[in-house]
Amino acid sequence: MMVFERSGGLAGVQEVWRFYEDGRVVKTERRGNATVEAQLSPDLVKDAVQRIVEEGFMDLADEYMPANRCCDRFTYRLTIAYAGTAKTVTTMDGAEWPPALVRALEVVNSLIGQATSGQ
Repeated sequence: MMVFERSGGLAGVQEVWRFYEDGRVVKTERRGNATVEAQLSPDLVKDAVQRIVEEGFMDLADEYMPANRCCDRFTYRLTIAYAGTAKTVTTMDGAEWPPALVRALEVVNSLIGQATSGQ
């Protein structure tokens, strides 16, 4: 399972994307209402999690934050559950991201794009 949270920006966005092992995708927003429910291939979600893990996500620090945390920046929190272990990494726009985190966010954004392409 994978959970991606995005919050902040000028509009005060608060969204949570949950990607389940059966391929189900659920996005909830500030009020807890499901705004997107989609079905992806279970293999697509499994492969995405596998790629993120293989890129070194589980070895990342828990947090990557910029020196200046102000001014409408987005905060991102990604949790990966894999092989009985869960790892959460929190970061924010303006932080220096190691390659494993950059790749993980690319994979997640690709899945979000696929989940919303029929919306």
